[in-house]
Amino acid sequence: MEKLSKYSIIYLLLILVFSWGIAVGKFEIFPYKLIRSISKEIIKIYKNDGEIVEITISERIKNDLGLFPSKHIVEFNSDIENSKELDLKFDTRRLSKPIIKNFMDQNDLLNIFLKMHI
Repeated sequence: MEKLSKYSIIYLLLILVFSWGIAVGKFEIFPYKLIRSISKEIIKIYKNDGEIVEITISERIKNDLGLFPSKHIVEFNSDIENSKELDLKFDTRRLSKPIIKNFMDQNDLLNIFLKMHI
């Protein structure tokens, strides 16, 4: 009888978790945005998979020793026209002023939030 109660509790918890997953997908409640942002990053990785170039073992060793970078080299596209500089008077260690976007969308705000809490 005790085993039956354990199995029934596990079964009810599984039904609850499954129902929560269905509700998250259908009504876009918590943690929908978090799951969506992670899935977008995974899709980006697979879309850019053709652009990733295999490197030789000697190039990997040079990269790991810091002699010559050969991994993760991608072209950086900057949107500097839609940005502004921040004047941080409390941080004297910075050589240049930080630049932020003038117009932030939901993904930018979510990325900032995630970086603050990781």
